[in-house]
Amino acid sequence: MEVSSELPPKPDNIPEKALWVGGPDGGVYILVKKDKSDKKTLYDAKIYYSEGSVNYIGKLVINTPNNPWFDYQDISSYSGWDGDTLYLQDGRLLTIYNN
Repeated sequence: MEVSSELPPKPDNIPEKALWVGGPDGGVYILVKKDKSDKKTLYDAKIYYSEGSVNYIGKLVINTPNNPWFDYQDISSYSGWDGDTLYLQDGRLLTIYNN
């Protein structure tokens, strides 16, 4: 069986700037932004399944309050999403924020 490393076709409703985080066996499109008026540890996130439906929209909080910044526009910052946690390559985590 041949495994393709190509990205799945991006559905029209997924924003152009959304990043594919996953591999040949599946993944999600993520769009993370920073609202300057929020706490430094909070990020806005939209996460979409590969076929285009929404998995999560809301705020995520990073688990390192003393070092909250990461390059959220760089695909190499991310390693995966499990439904409630966005994993970063450096070992940090962003989890669903419940204020």
